Amino acid sequence: MNKVEQKNNYVEKNLVYILGVAPDEFGLWLNANGYVKIKDLLGVLRTEEGLRGVTENQIRFLIDQGLGQSPLEIAGDLIRVKPALAPDLPQPSPAPPGGPKLFYIGLKPTAWPVIFNNGLKPKNNQEYAVLYTTKEQAEAVIKRFYPDPVLVTVNRAQAEKTGTKFFRYTEKIHLATEIAKEALFGPPIKPLDRVDPAASPAKNLAYPQGYPMGGYPMAQSKALVHHGKVKGKGEDSPDWKNQTRRDRRKNRP
Repeated sequence: MNKVEQKNNYVEKNLVYILGVAPDEFGLWLNANGYVKIKDLLGVLRTEEGLRGVTENQIRFLIDQGLGQSPLEIAGDLIRVKPALAPDLPQPSPAPPGGPKLFYIGLKPTAWPVIFNNGLKPKNNQEYAVLYTTKEQAEAVIKRFYPDPVLVTVNRAQAEKTGTKFFRYTEKIHLATEIAKEALFGPPIKPLDRVDPAASPAKNLAYPQGYPMGGYPMAQSKALVHHGKVKGKGEDSPDWKNQTRRDRRKNRP
């Protein structure tokens, strides 16, 4: 077995372990058919020694060259271990009453203001929002994509009062339907300083001469005095030259 074959074999074995044995160890939730987004898998690989340089194209090539014999398969932007090789993957079940009271999720900073105002909804084409039972794992997962994420806490009791359903996937990962904003707690949102043009008198006032829009006086400019050679005639010349010319005119016969 040459070095390329050894590398491919190493990558394939690790992908099978990540996707087919312990996905929750890496913060991954597989959908009902056992698939996960390739993008999420690549996020995991970027944090694993020996796998950081693996790309999507390499994974697709690895599977294609297997000619149907690879333990992995791809559908669009999703990847999974073939079901026959991963029969014991966890399945969601209603979260028991005595489960965790708080859950955590990491967000990119620009997403938090939107979720703060509208609540947390499952991502596109997903049935559930993915939550973590520890802050550490929630941060580790989101930091694969954003270096300075926002950590948000979900209060289970408050969420359930507004109709949220929770499901246990594994001990580390829980799933939830839409979560109302009242059950989400994170860093304060800085209000936007918006100015209502209709309520602002600045645009409707006629300011005195010398005052621009906004009402602040313009700096008064001083008359420029020439201190060097300037092209032109008459009053465009330096003051001393103009004075000399005037003296000459007076002394003319």
